[in-house]
Amino acid sequence: MENIQRYKGTVTAVRPNHAFIKLSSVTKLDGSEHDLTTAHDIFVHKANFDNRDFKVGMGLSFEVEDDVRSNKEGALRAEEVVYSGIELHFTELLVDHPTVPITWCFKPDVLEYIRSRPGTTFGLVVGGVLSDKSRRTRVLEGEIGLEALKDGRSFISFYAPGEYQVYAYLVEYDNDERTVKKALKGVDVNDYDATGYNTERILTKGSNLPFLHQREVSGNVLALSTLSLSVPDGIFAIKHNEHGKALLFFLEVDMDSEAMTGRKGNTNNIRHKILCYRDLYRNEHYKRLEEAFDSKFNGFRLLFVTNALSRLNNLCRLVREMPPSDF
Repeated sequence: MENIQRYKGTVTAVRPNHAFIKLSSVTKLDGSEHDLTTAHDIFVHKANFDNRDFKVGMGLSFEVEDDVRSNKEGALRAEEVVYSGIELHFTELLVDHPTVPITWCFKPDVLEYIRSRPGTTFGLVVGGVLSDKSRRTRVLEGEIGLEALKDGRSFISFYAPGEYQVYAYLVEYDNDERTVKKALKGVDVNDYDATGYNTERILTKGSNLPFLHQREVSGNVLALSTLSLSVPDGIFAIKHNEHGKALLFFLEVDMDSEAMTGRKGNTNNIRHKILCYRDLYRNEHYKRLEEAFDSKFNGFRLLFVTNALSRLNNLCRLVREMPPSDF
């Protein structure tokens, strides 16, 4: 499957039919550093933004290709452009409970567009891509209609341990609200996977909507956001009944599929995972598990299991090299 990288950035200059995205504002869609080699701001035409108007300071998400019409060496142009105006929030990036709260808000340019389209069905679809070889996907939550969107909060459930890339899409549907809700309920979350669809590639035209059966509904993706979450492979406790004490463990089965460290902003690595557990320790959210285990916990242990001595040595070296903390 072709891997197409998406980016986000801020409009810095506006012309009658085009605009420029400030290069210094550009990152990958997940917020990590971009890998673009150009030295120039990125050109974007209204035709690639569904002929909507640009505004200085507007946030956009886009793919890039060489700008063959420019006389500047290495110049790029933005394609498949949508708003980047969704802010998606979880209480933490390490999920220690099968059902977790989620909140969202929209930036002013997105709200302005929604208000300008009365009678249109809008929906927020949150989906997760499990970062394994199958790249299995699932609809985690679907909120349809303006009242649901204005509420700005819900709960989502994860269905398996692992590293998730969570995508949130604001969709302007061609169908009525009832039809869209029915389509969401009809998704077979157990069998639906990403082998025939590249989740990163967002088609702003036609009916190729992520996480939905394409023949049932159609519309345009207006805005999107993404972040990474980690669901532990296991959580267990060892309890001493006579002394009334218990030890809480989080289990990570390491299959040598993740790098030890990554570039700034990159979250798919062991170092970032350990930092997430550190934050879980500091904010004491692990204590939410006390009711489930009927025990009181004062901290927890993080257990990595791997099947290679070299990998074990690398894990130990990473922990020793990380800055001291109270975790």
